[in-house]
Amino acid sequence: MLKKLRLLFFVVACSAGLQAQVTILDFETPATTTNFQYFGSTLDGMLSSNIANPNATGINTSATVLKFTKPANSQTWAGAASNPFPLQPSM
Repeated sequence: MLKKLRLLFFVVACSAGLQAQVTILDFETPATTTNFQYFGSTLDGMLSSNIANPNATGINTSATVLKFTKPANSQTWAGAASNPFPLQPSM
């Protein structure tokens, strides 16, 4: 029992020092924007677009938002996925 408690304490102590990188996507700058690629509908492979916020009031007063479209004939599981890693220039 004591060995299990020591192991638990060690794991908790080690993980407390870990820091995660968090990127908030607000679609205002290239650093905080990503493309979403549609799947499961007639939009397969197309990318979503960023548009001017049509209702910049209330909780979301940002100037730019992501426009997401799900066609009526889409699969139930249809949606869009992002690749949050920007392309790195080749050296």
